[in-house]
Amino acid sequence: MIGATWLGVDAGVWLVVLAMVLIGAVVQGVVGFGLGIVAAPIVAGVAPELMPGALIVASMPLPLLTLGGEWRSIDWRALGWLMVGRLPATAVGVALVAVIPVRALQLIVAASVLLALGLSLFRLEVPRNRGTLAGAGAVAGITGTTSAIGGPPLAIVLRNDEPAQARATMAVYFLVGAVLSLTGLTLTGSIEPSSLAIGALGTPAAVFGFLVALRLRRHVAGGRFRTAITAVSAVAAVILLLRAL
Repeated sequence: MIGATWLGVDAGVWLVVLAMVLIGAVVQGVVGFGLGIVAAPIVAGVAPELMPGALIVASMPLPLLTLGGEWRSIDWRALGWLMVGRLPATAVGVALVAVIPVRALQLIVAASVLLALGLSLFRLEVPRNRGTLAGAGAVAGITGTTSAIGGPPLAIVLRNDEPAQARATMAVYFLVGAVLSLTGLTLTGSIEPSSLAIGALGTPAAVFGFLVALRLRRHVAGGRFRTAITAVSAVAAVILLLRAL
């Protein structure tokens, strides 16, 4: 029914959010991260009041699904340094969400997506040490809290790790980081209850998308898939950027 609402959110917006969570989960299941990159610019454009809470909540099953098969591969030492950066950065991200207006949040989301896509075009060789791990954890903490996009900085510093080790280490970071971000945003009143509800009801879409990705991994050409996702996400981010200016 056109114009129908649920939890104060238009039915059309519901469909858009669920579709973006589903598609983003497929991308993350195939590539390793990316739900936020795909979904954030669209969701921020149609329903900025749901950002970043809905996507943070909806994405939480994904690290759990990853750890279900790869928890033995966690690099606890690297994870520790990532969290050294994440803890103070979460407070910074929460403070930004609490004070910035909707347009500024949309600009942050669009800029985060474009920066992430830009970095993905270059094979940056970043030394893997305590400083770079903590720095990546901090940057991902800020962008993850403000825009639900935290994967690219981690992927860069963990680029040369074994794939299973990188995925498992990032999964723990994402899970703990999501709890920290949601706690901070809730305590400061910076998150709408409807965004939490929509995010929770979107988790089945995320799980389904991840399961679809498991079947696609063997059949999808990785390079072409990444190129298509990059193009779609870039267009969405540019449109959001133009709307916010």
